[in-house]
Amino acid sequence: MSFLFNHFDDMFKIYWRDTSWRNNNKDNQDRTLEDYTINSWGVILEPYWDFQKADPFDSMTCNFTMTFSEPYKIGLLVKKSDKIFMDVREAFKNGTVNYTGIFLGNKTEHRLTNFATNTKLTLIFDWKNPVMANFRWVSKNMYWVMIGIIITQFCMLILRGIGLLPLWILIEYLQLVSFMPIYNFRLIPYLYDAFKPALVSHMIIFDETPFYKKLDDDFFNKNYEYYWLSVGRLLQSFVFMCLILFGLVFAHFCTCCCNRMKLGSPTHVARIGRCN
Repeated sequence: MSFLFNHFDDMFKIYWRDTSWRNNNKDNQDRTLEDYTINSWGVILEPYWDFQKADPFDSMTCNFTMTFSEPYKIGLLVKKSDKIFMDVREAFKNGTVNYTGIFLGNKTEHRLTNFATNTKLTLIFDWKNPVMANFRWVSKNMYWVMIGIIITQFCMLILRGIGLLPLWILIEYLQLVSFMPIYNFRLIPYLYDAFKPALVSHMIIFDETPFYKKLDDDFFNKNYEYYWLSVGRLLQSFVFMCLILFGLVFAHFCTCCCNRMKLGSPTHVARIGRCN
């Protein structure tokens, strides 16, 4: 790891290719990253290697963060995949450059397992990207805007005595819209935030589930994870719907009791006599 720490850029070339790399001759080139930052080298490098103190690092993994110029355009297709590549540079692979210190012991008994590797790029939700960050900001504020619209419409309809049908239609359409991102297709990542305010129609309000946050990391499938619709947030919907159902049943029960109660004094028939 100390050798890798000192020669990482000399040893490796990191780039990516989109789905049109083979078909488009004009664009048949390796795309470079905007930036990458190594977060962890897997071991403590200074002042010496102490693997016990390096826990929970595994002494075999380097964690780094990649930055793409337009991350929301990556990983959209299902049958074709954008890929990230990491290759050993030719100078090191061919032995034209003398790198000392990479192997310990007899150098002839050690070699790299492979000189090139690649992996699939899935949807990237990069909230540091200006476009995606703006949509995230709008999404957070639209939760409260939608709640305000529903409450205001409810109060106005009640005061004017029109009936609540327009409000139920609004909530019904919001519920239909909120289902779209969990269908079997992929949206551009920042569009998932455009649909999230519609979850208010299912009484999903809090980002983190109160009293039981462990369920916030559980998802039914990948589409639910892209939409950030965890089991914990579905539990919020279930609890609030049960409370609303209890309130409706209780209100009808009170109305029924009032209807059956004998209120006021009995009706008396007044007899009016003629005075002679």
